[in-house]
Amino acid sequence: MSKNHIFFFVFYVLSICVKADIQIPFLHPTLAYPYKIDLFSRKLEKLNPQGTWDFVSSIQVDSNVMNDLPDYSKFSYIPNEKNTAVYFFEQCTNKVFLFDLKNQSFKRLDQTYYRGNNCRSYRFLANNTIYSLGGYGFWQTNNLLTYFDKRSDEWEAVNSLGSPPKGIFRGYSAYLPERKEIISFSNFSHNISENAGKLLIDNHIYRFSFAQKNWEMIGEISLEPIKSILTNLELIQRDDVIYSGQYFLIQSNQETVGVRAFYFINPRTLAVSKFEDTAQEFSTFAIIGDRGDNNQVYRAGPYIFNFLAQSKMGSRKRLQKINIDELAKRAVFIGYLTDKPWYFSNWFRGFLLLTILAGILKLWFNRRLFLPKSKKTIKETAFSPEILDEISKNVIRELLIHVEQEGIDVITLTDLLGLSELAPDAQRYKRSALINELNGKLALLTHCNQTILRIDSSLDRRQKRYVLDPSTIKVLQKIK
Repeated sequence: MSKNHIFFFVFYVLSICVKADIQIPFLHPTLAYPYKIDLFSRKLEKLNPQGTWDFVSSIQVDSNVMNDLPDYSKFSYIPNEKNTAVYFFEQCTNKVFLFDLKNQSFKRLDQTYYRGNNCRSYRFLANNTIYSLGGYGFWQTNNLLTYFDKRSDEWEAVNSLGSPPKGIFRGYSAYLPERKEIISFSNFSHNISENAGKLLIDNHIYRFSFAQKNWEMIGEISLEPIKSILTNLELIQRDDVIYSGQYFLIQSNQETVGVRAFYFINPRTLAVSKFEDTAQEFSTFAIIGDRGDNNQVYRAGPYIFNFLAQSKMGSRKRLQKINIDELAKRAVFIGYLTDKPWYFSNWFRGFLLLTILAGILKLWFNRRLFLPKSKKTIKETAFSPEILDEISKNVIRELLIHVEQEGIDVITLTDLLGLSELAPDAQRYKRSALINELNGKLALLTHCNQTILRIDSSLDRRQKRYVLDPSTIKVLQKIK
């Protein structure tokens, strides 16, 4: 064998060894079950209840698919209008791929080169045409509406009129096919040259008409608590906005009673409804996957599919699937997105004015405005150790033991409270509720509103720890 042949053989082997897998998980649009495309191995796989992937079939991959495709590429996807194929979009690029579910073929459709300005854009189908709305790139958000022209295999812009949002990014946008309209609200805008580069939220509601090519502002988000929930929603919960085609699904991170609440927003009517999981039906269910592999979440159309990798339940119970539209039927209507708080209503303002007038008249006739008021006596409530259960006492003992070690970490506290079997977000809500309840009981003994404090770790400020207020330690040591 010549030296040239040996060189090319070694180069070929090394190129195979260093090439990383490009795997694309997705929820099958008709079977509503997780599948995965392995582009490098050219195969289609299906998730099994043990958490591994079973081979389904080999697939055809066009030669131009792998060109200029980075390792570990991330993709978003939408089914075609007949659910016979799935469009895939590489994040932050204008690349368009099509996976034919019948022919088992994966090919690239576009010929575009320009990219980088549409990260987290909203993509949808209208009249068998792919559209992309907004996104982020080059240190700023945008409000552009573009479409994929199948004749040129390039992206083209839609010229529009009116007043669109300044930026359309990590917000809630929905295309309404029966109206040929887009509804968009709660968007972020950002430009490093303005407002010191801050990410600004826009609480207005916008509508775009394809017929008139016009943007208009149709209202403002005023309904509580949904306004506060959207304003304080963690950015990770806006990475992939959940829209079933009928409802947006939002989970509150502000619940303090230990009960998970799901909110449904109808973009057609702007009606908001709330479902409280008082029966703990969805205590282990998540609508957003964690950053590890503990909870894998797949979404498509009205379905959300969970695989609980670390669950101690049977393998079949690790697989959970819900239909968003069916769950929305169990929710209770709480108002419209544009409803203002009751204290801004005209009837309340009139009532307030009459109350003030009546108060002034009463003070005038009584003429006792400057008379000294009698002091109120405060009745103290006695503390009894019987109001603490064994779990609460165990938490206090553990905190006393670790007074010198900067208290205990979140995992230890979660185990003491018996919440380890719950999903991560359910653990957070329940843990917060139990600590607030325990602090309320201990206040009768320590006369301190926050006996148990939540602080940043001195070793890693991203980690949280729980400690006792130093002024309460001697009193707590008397609890048996």
